[in-house]
Amino acid sequence: MKNTIFSLVFIGLLPFYSYSQDLGNIKKAKPFKISGSASLRGIYMNNGNELKGGTPFSYMLTGSPTISIYGLDIPLNFIWSPQGKEFQQPFNQYGASPNYKWATVHLGYRNINYNPYTLGGHTMLGAGFDLTPKKWKIGFMYGRLAAATKIDTISQTLQPVSFTRKGIAGKIGYGNTKHNVEWSFLTAQDDSASLKVNLSALGQKYGKEITPSGNFVTGIIFKTQLSKKLFWEGNYALSLYTRDLRNPSSIGEPNNSFTKQLFRRLIYLNQSTEFYKAIQTSIGYKLKNFNIKLRYLRIEPEFKSMGAYFINNDVQNITLMPSFTLMKKKVNINSSIGIQNDNLNKLKRTTSNRVIGSIAVNALFSKKFTLNTNYSNYSINQAPNIQRIADTFRITQTTQNLSFTPIYTLTNTKRNQTFLLNINYNKLNDFNTTYAIGTQNRTLNTMSNILSYKITNNATKLGYTFGVNYNKVSGNLLNDNNVGGTFGIDKTFKKDKATVAFNNTVLSGKRNNSSTLILSSGLSSSIKLNKMHSFSLGAFLNHTTLKNTTSTSNISFFRGDVAYIINF
Repeated sequence: MKNTIFSLVFIGLLPFYSYSQDLGNIKKAKPFKISGSASLRGIYMNNGNELKGGTPFSYMLTGSPTISIYGLDIPLNFIWSPQGKEFQQPFNQYGASPNYKWATVHLGYRNINYNPYTLGGHTMLGAGFDLTPKKWKIGFMYGRLAAATKIDTISQTLQPVSFTRKGIAGKIGYGNTKHNVEWSFLTAQDDSASLKVNLSALGQKYGKEITPSGNFVTGIIFKTQLSKKLFWEGNYALSLYTRDLRNPSSIGEPNNSFTKQLFRRLIYLNQSTEFYKAIQTSIGYKLKNFNIKLRYLRIEPEFKSMGAYFINNDVQNITLMPSFTLMKKKVNINSSIGIQNDNLNKLKRTTSNRVIGSIAVNALFSKKFTLNTNYSNYSINQAPNIQRIADTFRITQTTQNLSFTPIYTLTNTKRNQTFLLNINYNKLNDFNTTYAIGTQNRTLNTMSNILSYKITNNATKLGYTFGVNYNKVSGNLLNDNNVGGTFGIDKTFKKDKATVAFNNTVLSGKRNNSSTLILSSGLSSSIKLNKMHSFSLGAFLNHTTLKNTTSTSNISFFRGDVAYIINF
């Protein structure tokens, strides 16, 4: 614990000496100020069986304090918990992003977003900065994107497989709200020596080749206001991805010595290096009560970036998105219609073509009554490509989804009441004639209905909640029905300084020849001692009974926690 506190103090003080202070205003600023919150939580869990690792007790320390020293803000955040034997890695993270005027420094674990296709919201352990003087945006980050996986000491497994991955990212942009452009890049690679295992044997175990990889990706985002009502925006990215850094086969080096050295620093190129592109561009027109946008998106197959956790690739679509308001902006309508396809490189046996469309209506008819409605209809038609294939590969599907949510609220001096109804219906039609023989056209219907009512007495601060729900899934050889109900009580004491809530849920389900009964109860409370200090208590109990034609089983689970929270 002492090492943790020392690390936080060191992280917080280090950037203070790296800033040049505005001495003209330093006397006006407070010399020292700290704000934020922290919590210490103890947790007990019991599922009726002996827990893996031994003890059912655990605890966690979290916090997000901000230290201000003569106008320099140093926001910190940390999560600390003991490493249990059943975990592969401890869940401990510390980070800070101190800022002063238009300068920000990043230290520790930081989640950085430059571009969805370069560094797009990936957590990095390292150091960097962001500068925003006037119309400029300049950023730089260096650090570790992933840690090497350690073998679990109990199960002796290595899953998921990961090398130590380090990278450098940067961006530079210029502009204002009407016209702006921003270029960014990321270069990263795996450390092949960080995984202390036999990669060939590991690949045979998991059925795939395990290789260290490298990536260089760059992208440019722009937006320009062509006129008061017309705008154009876009995002274009290129990715060089080397799947195996150990591959000795070179693809040839550039003749220019400067270019040669540049590419060597960015990424190692060999015969496993692949080149991908992604483009997204839109043009839109805005009026007072009507907007319309036409968007084109194309992401090539296998496009990936080590700075993004997931990118949906091998997709191309053209979408028209009109939206407008009615009845003095009481009714808002957003819609879209377009076409989508994959197999951009014509290497798959089939190509999927989809019609994509949706409409959402949000209406505020009065202070008491609101209505939200959404409808979408997506179809997919998969046709053979390159060579003729069996009819079993031909797919024609449509997916429809409809949701309807009216909300009615009654409020007066005595009580507040809220009625809510949610109806959600989804239908999948598969028109494949081969599989349709002897079936009901392979149609899958899903229905989910929720009705809830809550009433609160304003004088006693006592509230009751009632709810019922019904869910049904039906299709070929499937008939799943679930019916449930909820009941809850909540009470506030002493001018909102203490609250208690008790909730109960019953859910009965049937699937073909089996049935499930779930009973759960939860009790939670919080106490505010003053503006700084508070406590929370919670207990949750779940009991599940599973029945089929031959057996009955019972499963119970209990979880309790207590937390101390300080706000400063």
